[in-house]
Amino acid sequence: MFATYTPELKLTTVANYHEHGPRSWDAVTGEAGAGFADHRGVYTFPLSEEWKRWMAVSGKELTREELAEFIDNNILDVIEPTPYLLNASSSDPAPWEERCATIAEKIDGRFGQPHELVNLSRQFTINETSDLKVTANRNDGTTSLQFVNEHKDDEGRPLKLPSLFLIAIPVFDGMDLYRLTARFSYRKSSSTVKFRLQVFQPDIALRDAMEGECARAQAATQLPLMWGTPER
Repeated sequence: MFATYTPELKLTTVANYHEHGPRSWDAVTGEAGAGFADHRGVYTFPLSEEWKRWMAVSGKELTREELAEFIDNNILDVIEPTPYLLNASSSDPAPWEERCATIAEKIDGRFGQPHELVNLSRQFTINETSDLKVTANRNDGTTSLQFVNEHKDDEGRPLKLPSLFLIAIPVFDGMDLYRLTARFSYRKSSSTVKFRLQVFQPDIALRDAMEGECARAQAATQLPLMWGTPER
């Protein structure tokens, strides 16, 4: 069996592959034990609909209407963060929780709950204030000017939003769910606001899922597994 990631996620089985050991040559029939490797079965791994939907919007700028529609249609994929990720518990975390916590620490983010994401997609309001900050250096006589923009909520407080959410989706149809971290961000330009949902490291989940399915196929068939493409 031959497994490949690119250009397609597929598993190819060659029925008449070359036999093991050295070859002998017969003057009439040619090389004994030669296989033409032309009888093949190809299985293309079916990506789940959930995976396709999240990958389609990952990293793409969305309007508030587009964000609200996407969240409404896919809110069941968003799961509650564990107490460890909410800093409500210091119990021994699972390895996946530690990975998520590391992401949050590196980007200075915090995990939100599903209802917060729904509220953000439906009732997001920004009040922007601009201030001019003047700094004078008496030692060298220089003066620096800096415009400071600050985003505030409806009550005038600095805007504090959850920037990370957890989703649980299968990579392949009918397979186990994978917990993935999704980042929520926005960009204000003039009077418009664009939103973005970015799924962190989906390639790791994709590779893990495929390796697991290939290992399962190998165990069931007892065939050798190689990564790459068979000879033509």
